Amino acid sequence: MKLDKDTLLSNLAPSELIENVIKPDELEALWKLAFTGGMPRKNAYGNIFIAGRESIIKKAYEIVKDRLGSIHGELFGGNYFITAQPYGVHIDSFSKENSNLNSPFGGIKKKNIINDNDYTVYRNVVIPLWVGGMKENQNTNAGKLVLMKQRLVDYSCDLIGGENIENYKESFYKGHTDYSILQYYDAYGKQINKNLNSVKFDKELYEECLYHLPYTRLTGLTVENAFDWLPGNIMVLDGIQVHCSSLNKKNTTPESHDSIHTEYNRMRTLSWINKMGLLLKFKVKVNGK
Repeated sequence: MKLDKDTLLSNLAPSELIENVIKPDELEALWKLAFTGGMPRKNAYGNIFIAGRESIIKKAYEIVKDRLGSIHGELFGGNYFITAQPYGVHIDSFSKENSNLNSPFGGIKKKNIINDNDYTVYRNVVIPLWVGGMKENQNTNAGKLVLMKQRLVDYSCDLIGGENIENYKESFYKGHTDYSILQYYDAYGKQINKNLNSVKFDKELYEECLYHLPYTRLTGLTVENAFDWLPGNIMVLDGIQVHCSSLNKKNTTPESHDSIHTEYNRMRTLSWINKMGLLLKFKVKVNGK
């Protein structure tokens, strides 16, 4: 597979929330599939990824395929993930190591991989499966998937502006530290003026739910949608769309001088202990192929 700019830009679209389309029994079946043959890995941030064997991801896809909205691409990969903290700013395109190849499901290398240069990345689907430790109102207590207006024609990468790249050496993705050189596009394939790459992120929104991130990582970004992490829903985004996940609104309880009490209150703002989701990745044929 390759990054074909013309095809990518002609297939962009606004992010989409498909609400309440997965039944409880289907959610139960989906998360249990992850443990029937997946290949697990963990990272230094406490996240667990279960790279789905092709057969497992395809079984999951069969459960939801008639509820994916406007997607018309071909499934080419995916993985399950369990996390105890929100994700940073990144795009989930595909890895450079898999360019020009039939991209393996979940990063598992397969024998006799064939050339796949006729395809490029298209849409990603994120499906919340469950939330652990959630309180009564899951609409406000499970965090959000925050989808930015910016798209970046690139392989999977982290946006770590203002940060020391050494702090992100555990990431599987490359890191961008200098945003001034990045050419973003909007949901309709139009260039976003590079001068806007240095504009500070909305401070009020940052303080409300993205305060766990270094503020500099959000420089130049603007929010397109923020979807609640709610099992039963499906979230669709461009494969090259910049996104991250949020905490919840800051706890307004006055801080105590007791550090243990302060940390307890901070943890209570999460309202969830961990959560699990499924990522499905789709590709389309390069224009003219």
